[in-house]
Amino acid sequence: MDRDYTTRVNQLLFEITKTTIEMITFGLTMRSAGSCIGALTSSLVYAKFNEMVVYSTLIVLMGSMSLAIANLTNLIHHLMLQFALGIVSGLTDVGSSILIFQIWKNKGGPFLQTSSFAFTISGIISPLIFETFLSVQMKSKRETHSFSLNTNQNYSLSSNATQYQSRLMLQNDHQLHNNSIEQSMNNIFQTVPTHLSESHIWIPYTLVGVFIIIAGLMALSTPLLLCFSKRKAVKRMSVNSELEANETLISEKLMQNDTKDHKDEEMIIEKSNDEQFQFAMVCCIFFFVYYGLNDTTWQFWLTFVMNSRLQVSKSEGVFMISEMNVTVTIINFLGIIFAATVHPSKILAILTSLVAIGNVIHLFFANSSLVLLKIGALIEGAGFGCMYAAVFNYTQREVGLTNSICSALVLASYSASAVGYSAIIGRFIEKNPMILIQTNLLIIVFMIICLCSLKAIEKRAQTRKLLDISNEFM
Repeated sequence: MDRDYTTRVNQLLFEITKTTIEMITFGLTMRSAGSCIGALTSSLVYAKFNEMVVYSTLIVLMGSMSLAIANLTNLIHHLMLQFALGIVSGLTDVGSSILIFQIWKNKGGPFLQTSSFAFTISGIISPLIFETFLSVQMKSKRETHSFSLNTNQNYSLSSNATQYQSRLMLQNDHQLHNNSIEQSMNNIFQTVPTHLSESHIWIPYTLVGVFIIIAGLMALSTPLLLCFSKRKAVKRMSVNSELEANETLISEKLMQNDTKDHKDEEMIIEKSNDEQFQFAMVCCIFFFVYYGLNDTTWQFWLTFVMNSRLQVSKSEGVFMISEMNVTVTIINFLGIIFAATVHPSKILAILTSLVAIGNVIHLFFANSSLVLLKIGALIEGAGFGCMYAAVFNYTQREVGLTNSICSALVLASYSASAVGYSAIIGRFIEKNPMILIQTNLLIIVFMIICLCSLKAIEKRAQTRKLLDISNEFM
């Protein structure tokens, strides 16, 4: 799964534990740290075992965790489970990219983009489903602290922010009279009273868990059936020598095709080791800074608009996030088409430009014009559309995606949150809302530098290849 799953996990965390915003942020950081560990170890795991078997098993495990999480009412247990979910998420994020490009090679871009689009759609639909099962207290109309959470990913993956913005800002109208406003850390980790957990949110979590487990088992059945078919074929070959000869010929042809594909892959990675390492490293840096921007924008957008000079209402801010989600969905859909026809470097340049334009508009008009604030939000949301898939597609086309490179890219995408960047922004954003835009613009500068560096490495490799070809004819 990806960051979309985290959104529902954190919503449940606030729903049944009545914890503080600081502790939810801490839980988010723990999950990101777990995702980094999962991504870091994924290269070894997928290299040692069958990729499809490992990936399917992880999906089943994630479904089981979804069943378990709805029955936990202790915060520390939630934090531990979030950490475990992070590890599984890091492994599955890497595995999905590996499997897609393993099957379709250089033509895998549209399929990865389709996967990202599917997650975006699920992020829009899931809040509508979960809304029905929220507790009465969570539907209270009293507004308090403005905060939201969304870790996505992957690969585009911020479409669930609306769920948090509309849930995490509400306070319980039926608190016990004996509860003090300021709770101690010891009380935070205690199991919450029964009256705070009067929701039926366990129902959708159970359904989600069951569907995930079924999907994982269906995927797991594929390699098992292939293994069974191969064994059955071996038995037939031992009985019928003629069939054995035919099978041998077929196997030789398949081996020739595999050898040809392997040579094609070697040509993809024909760049020098230095160029391959440099390209992958710059892509990781790009992901690191981009997801620092992406995560904090979705997490603190509501806080930003409510504390700006325009004093945007919470309902208006949530509606703006919904509009941003629509633009993300549209761009993700268009990305499926353009992934097969447009070079990934051009897509990345366009998306980065959109994010930059949106933040520049916010820098000058976020405190003076509501219309321009909305326009900037829509433009920035469009820039978030298909960045994840574009980077993976670009890397595959230029140097080829290995297990190690996939692992490094996913690790980089979670690292910004894992090192506490979101917590730093959250500490200052209420007093100085513009810090979100200012840091975003600084990050965009680094993104542009990364894109220019990638283009320079690409051109240098092309020049070297032309020189090698010319030397062969001389």
